[in-house]
Amino acid sequence: MQNINGELVKIQTVEIEGITLLVDTRCKPQYTGGSQMYKNDNFLGPIILKMRREGKIKDYNSGPRDSRFNISADEFETQLKPEIAELLKLNISQIRFEKTIEANLIPQMYKHMPRKNDGNTNTWCWYNEYFGGRAVRLRGGVSGYGGLSGVGYRDSNDHWRSGSVRFVAVLS
Repeated sequence: MQNINGELVKIQTVEIEGITLLVDTRCKPQYTGGSQMYKNDNFLGPIILKMRREGKIKDYNSGPRDSRFNISADEFETQLKPEIAELLKLNISQIRFEKTIEANLIPQMYKHMPRKNDGNTNTWCWYNEYFGGRAVRLRGGVSGYGGLSGVGYRDSNDHWRSGSVRFVAVLS
């Protein structure tokens, strides 16, 4: 299921739309007990730190407070997404998680980017699609569970030290 204008709509076909995306080219880090960080996270890191200090997203005791890890998909939707949109001067509807197919294709299409190794890391990212309803979200990318093709699901309000947030900005 996909969130379209606030309504969950069943996905009938999986396709890549003719759109322009701003994507994060960094590879997910390897899991190190929760202390792992995305390299040079100088945009999202300060936003996360501010939100944790303000109590808007759950604090993180296992790693740096500006880490993208241990953030629920729900916290991204309600707290981070509006802040990101405001800072980028975009409409909130232009900010989202990567779709499952995008997370699979981006590392394969752009082999010159560090993300080419995304499927070899033992951490995962939330995806844009829901599974059954708003309470459950897709996630994937863990090397031991199929890498880029490995997709599972978790409760949207769960916090995982091995799970991170990665967003895209839809420009057209």
